[in-house]
Amino acid sequence: MHRSDVCSAPRSRIARPFIMSGALAVMLAISSAFAPPVWALSALWIANNSSNNLEVFGKKQQTITGVAHPGEVATSGSPLGIAFDRKANLWTTIGGTELQEFTKRTLARMQRAPSPSAVVTSTSFEKLVGCNFDRAGNLWIADAAGSIHELSATQLNAGTALVVPAAELTAPGHFVSPQFVAFDKTGNLWVSDENANAVFEFTPNQLQSGGDEVPRVLNTGLALPGELAFDRKGNLWVANFGAADAAEFSKSSLAGGGSPAPIATIVSRNNILNGAWGLAFDQTNDLWIANYNTGAVMKFGPAQLLMKHPLLPKVFILGAQNFAYQITFGPTP
Repeated sequence: MHRSDVCSAPRSRIARPFIMSGALAVMLAISSAFAPPVWALSALWIANNSSNNLEVFGKKQQTITGVAHPGEVATSGSPLGIAFDRKANLWTTIGGTELQEFTKRTLARMQRAPSPSAVVTSTSFEKLVGCNFDRAGNLWIADAAGSIHELSATQLNAGTALVVPAAELTAPGHFVSPQFVAFDKTGNLWVSDENANAVFEFTPNQLQSGGDEVPRVLNTGLALPGELAFDRKGNLWVANFGAADAAEFSKSSLAGGGSPAPIATIVSRNNILNGAWGLAFDQTNDLWIANYNTGAVMKFGPAQLLMKHPLLPKVFILGAQNFAYQITFGPTP
């Protein structure tokens, strides 16, 4: 089955305390850009819509190539999006129509089938997928039915069961099936749209206005784009499922307008990126890519990203179930 078929399902791809010093706090705030600061972002978390689990690989597991057995938090459905708030609570989109919260305390217990502390629904939710927080603690969620929902920090704190999103962002004639969202350092929202074969940019003014907006379009070199993230230099990286690679757009080209071509594409030997879908940077600027088709997770170091391709990853972990969706870094349970 093609990922797009499931997205309508939604996939969307088928059927996987410590005291922080002031210096460290500043470093975390800078490195995470518009993502909210979390205690120690050392664990790799995966929303797996095959196993219905949230999976986590600890720091030691991220250093050795081979089979690893992740910790698991069972959910009531198919998790697709995953993001941590400022208090290290985890929020995940479940089954396309729910947003669930698992508190820091619940995650620390690593219960097999914990009850979420909050379940948020809305009549606006249709096919919820990837999500991310802005600098103010508001959660933005891609809806593959063709919109972006904003839930305010106040709404999330209230834990209200049924909500009306604080804002709805649509882009008629552009959105087909939005999948993931990411913020750059100046507050622009970037949205990957799998079936539009494009990434869209919305300015802070457009986000404040909401409703129907005309985004900037990046579509050169993209084929079924998945998760996207910014590196420390402000370059945009996109998992490119349809091209079996990861595409890099330079910060300078993003500032220049138009639809620039990628300045680099990461390809790897043995076709191990044939399902590139999840993508995230860790605190040391290593690039991690999850293969949706195999469940493998691989790491490429900063120096490797400047090398001639194809590359062999520095670390190649087998252990996640197939159909890994969004990946992110968060606290170790």
